[in-house]
Amino acid sequence: MWCTRWFIPLLILPLPSAPPFFLILFLISMIIHARPCFYCIILLTALFLSSCYWQPVPLISSVSSSWATNATFATVLASVLTSPIAAPLPAVIHLADRCWCDVSSSQLFEPFDIARWERASVEQLKEELERDAARIRQLSSSADETELLNEPDNSTQPQSSRSNSTFQTPMSLEPSPPLEIPAGSASPNGPPVVSSVDLPLLRRKYDLRPYGFSMVLDFGWTREE
Repeated sequence: MWCTRWFIPLLILPLPSAPPFFLILFLISMIIHARPCFYCIILLTALFLSSCYWQPVPLISSVSSSWATNATFATVLASVLTSPIAAPLPAVIHLADRCWCDVSSSQLFEPFDIARWERASVEQLKEELERDAARIRQLSSSADETELLNEPDNSTQPQSSRSNSTFQTPMSLEPSPPLEIPAGSASPNGPPVVSSVDLPLLRRKYDLRPYGFSMVLDFGWTREE
């Protein structure tokens, strides 16, 4: 692992904007000078591939001075939007993938265009926001159409009530009078009504059966049959 000491400074340096041809010659010269082993070559290749991923940066970050002066990604995004977005803007922006040595472009002998890279990142975020806004509008319109289809049709209810009224007879329109039950009459299935008789307070015999006691108190001297 000691043979990778020549490549360690590359980890703390920012990504270069030099032409890819110059960077390739620089790497070849360092490999010839350090002569890394097979394991170190695998490690350096993994580090090179991991540099192609960029973490999100805040939307209020400033862009490069070669593109605009005192401008942020938020102001540039607001200027390129074709229609206003109702949803709030995201707090971060995902930059486009860029490797330490970008050999995918055809400009092998020209410096890396940072302004074009930032514009591509803003255009990518713009397309995502407009696509999400169009999807939200489509879902809201479909929901409104579903509500209109689910509303009940109240215009058919009076017609059905009028059609049903033609089959009614005149006798059915008049309510039948309620049956009056005399207050003194008892139901045929219920117990007979016993009329109460006023008895004196002091008497010879007291019948307690109407009060729930199965007994009769008789204070007479002679027995009655």
